[in-house]
Amino acid sequence: MKKVVFRLKDFFTKKAEKQEFSYFVIGACTAGLSLLILYLLTDIAGLHYLVSAIVAAVFCSTINFMLNKTVTFHEKFGRRFVREYFGFGGVTLAGGVFQFISLFLLTSIFGLYYIISSVISIFIAGSFRFVGNKLFIFRK
Repeated sequence: MKKVVFRLKDFFTKKAEKQEFSYFVIGACTAGLSLLILYLLTDIAGLHYLVSAIVAAVFCSTINFMLNKTVTFHEKFGRRFVREYFGFGGVTLAGGVFQFISLFLLTSIFGLYYIISSVISIFIAGSFRFVGNKLFIFRK
């Protein structure tokens, strides 16, 4: 628990601000790619929007991990790659649960267009993922 509290103190430094910006830019690019894949798989290929969203999320999360590891947190691929990738996947999955529940609720219950619902869901879940990845996966 002390480590988590200490990490929270580090969270608000200049370095963290640069990391947040980089994480946001990479996240925005992969979110855009995710939305494109979502649209193509749903409207062109005819898949259900939730299935399309899962495919897009898995593909884009892998790209997001690799870019954030090397660009945002300046880490090289090494012995810890598999452990970090699955840890990142765990944080992504935790955020993804919220993302897909909110996508479903906003689209199927509240009647928003699935792309708009997805943008809202990605933004909120992305904030959660940054904190989780900063505190538990990329500890720089």
